[in-house]
Amino acid sequence: MACRTAGAVGAAAVLCLAFPLHPPGRPERSRSEELLTPRVPVLAVQGTRDPFGSAAELRAVAHGAPAVEVLPVEGADHGLRTARSAALGQEETLERVTAETLRFLRTAAAPG
Repeated sequence: MACRTAGAVGAAAVLCLAFPLHPPGRPERSRSEELLTPRVPVLAVQGTRDPFGSAAELRAVAHGAPAVEVLPVEGADHGLRTARSAALGQEETLERVTAETLRFLRTAAAPG
């Protein structure tokens, strides 16, 4: 589902696992509007070496958008695969992503 339709379908939140901000090497073709449009909480889990837009690029786009949270995954690419040189191994990285995703979903689903 595109982020922009989240509210229209009654979604309580949007989870983006490796949001494709732009085609590799083409930052001028940004999809930032799709990331910023939802009026529900958004969690973007993004690798720091994602060629479709790094976690730093997403943070810059989402700066000032209180509904958007960017979770950087150190050393990860677009498939959230980590480099051998990353601080955490692949299993530990996926455990962190899972824990943070559950935290976000529980918060988003909480009444109030």
